[in-house]
Amino acid sequence: MTITDLPRELECEILSRVPPTSLHKFRSTCRRWYALFKNPRFIEKNLGKAKRQFILKKDFSVYSVNLNLHGINNKRFDPSIEFTGKLNSLKDSEQTMIHAIFQCEGLFLCTTKDKRIVVWNPCTGQTRWIRIQPRNDDHLAYDSYALGYGNNKNKYSCDSFKILRCRTHKNNNLGIWVMEFELYYFNTDSWRLLDEDAQRNLTVSWRWMITSHGVSLKGNTYWVAWDKKEPNDIQFLLRFDFKRERFEHFSLPFSGSGTMFLSVVREEKLAVLLDRPNFDSSREMKIWVTDTKIDEAVTDMEYVLVVDFSRVLRRGMTVVSFLVDEENERVVCSGRDTKKGNKNVIYIVGGDGNHKHSCKQILGEIAQGPADDCWPFLDSYVPSSVQIQQVEAANAKGD
Repeated sequence: MTITDLPRELECEILSRVPPTSLHKFRSTCRRWYALFKNPRFIEKNLGKAKRQFILKKDFSVYSVNLNLHGINNKRFDPSIEFTGKLNSLKDSEQTMIHAIFQCEGLFLCTTKDKRIVVWNPCTGQTRWIRIQPRNDDHLAYDSYALGYGNNKNKYSCDSFKILRCRTHKNNNLGIWVMEFELYYFNTDSWRLLDEDAQRNLTVSWRWMITSHGVSLKGNTYWVAWDKKEPNDIQFLLRFDFKRERFEHFSLPFSGSGTMFLSVVREEKLAVLLDRPNFDSSREMKIWVTDTKIDEAVTDMEYVLVVDFSRVLRRGMTVVSFLVDEENERVVCSGRDTKKGNKNVIYIVGGDGNHKHSCKQILGEIAQGPADDCWPFLDSYVPSSVQIQQVEAANAKGD
């Protein structure tokens, strides 16, 4: 008996257990499998069995890494990191220099050093370079991007994905720096400037600024932002709803000064890290996690303090990104050590069950190149076999 002699249900079950990183190799086996691997239900089932992977962006490249957060037999706090390869399957150009990455459902939106953008599935190796509309103020503007989808029922089809372009530029009429937003639609290969209603009154966006790297959860993007018109520069959680194409505001667990970073826990919750230097040369570093799973219906957020490691991390460590293992009280922080030659560093902070924490540096590497280009960014993702729709097909469908 061969696998093609098996009942279709059993055949599908067996194939769904193949790791996504290997599944794409069998796409050309037969037409039935090719169609199956593109089926959103199969992709979702396969994704549910996939193991989470870790990546590190540094020196304009992306590396796959293995993180051991628990140590030997999970008994002694002795974490480690192992580089397992360089994700260089951006086959359009071996010299592509990745400046920033944004992950959503196993797809990576990458900005390059020469200010291009590409969507990339490291699991399948597929890429799609996105056409950027030139603007007259390009030399005076700073752009950042986020990737999301507008239909939860079709999130495993590239047709549903959109890109949000956040442009910060100088408004000469107002004499201040402002933000405006554009949306790119995969299915039509087109851009659209968000109108005033979508931005909840355009004048609001003149008042607030995004201050953190965005994270994707349930297809929507979250940032930390602050309101320049409020006393003490009030910070808040900003969400862009890709389905309704509008912004929403939520509270944060901490008010006042301090730098905040965001992360996602098990594709279900948001984590917020506060980094605040104090006047007495001490440093406050705490992490809160939302007490419930985040979904489309959430209108308010409550948080639980899960880690306080204020006395563990030195002041010289500048945090860039972090990951949380809520259940085992493990935190991974990546960044730079400004007191040791601007080294790229990764620290793992671990608890002993009694809320006492120890810290171990597992990477200390002298940065190469200009300081602004070498910030190490750590992220995790679940490999996905989502097929990236190509531009020609998108244009045909749009017509």
